[in-house]
Amino acid sequence: MCFAAFTTCRLLGTFRVDNVPTKCDNDIRTGTEGIFMAMKQEKFNLRWTAQQEQTIRQAAEVKQKSVSAFILDQAYEAAQRVLHDQDRYHFSLSEQEWKAFCAALDAPPKRIPALHKLMNQPSVFEKEAG
Repeated sequence: MCFAAFTTCRLLGTFRVDNVPTKCDNDIRTGTEGIFMAMKQEKFNLRWTAQQEQTIRQAAEVKQKSVSAFILDQAYEAAQRVLHDQDRYHFSLSEQEWKAFCAALDAPPKRIPALHKLMNQPSVFEKEAG
C-alpha cells in the first residue's frame, strides 16, 4: 500500500485500507495523478444531447481520462473558479469598518494637482495623431 494514499485517506477521515487505491500512479477511479482519495460513493446523473456527448467523449480521450473522470475534474475546477471569483468580489466588514468605508465613499475627492494636470493634457495617442 502507498503511504501517501494512506495519509491522504487518514486526513479525509477514512481509515479502511480496502478503500484506498494501492498503486501510486494514475488511478482511473479518481481521475487524478499522485492524489489519492477515499473511494467515491455518490452518483450524479446527467442528461445531454448527442453533440454534447460526442464533444465530451472526444475531450476526455484527448486528456486520456474516462468520461466520468473528465467530467468530474472539469466540473470541480469550474466550481473552484466560481467560488474563488465569489470570494474576490464579496467582502465583509464590521459595523465600524462599514461606516468608515461609507464615509470614504461619500467624502469629496482629494485635489491632486499632478493628477489634474495629467488628465487635462493631451494623451500620448493624441500627440502622435496631431
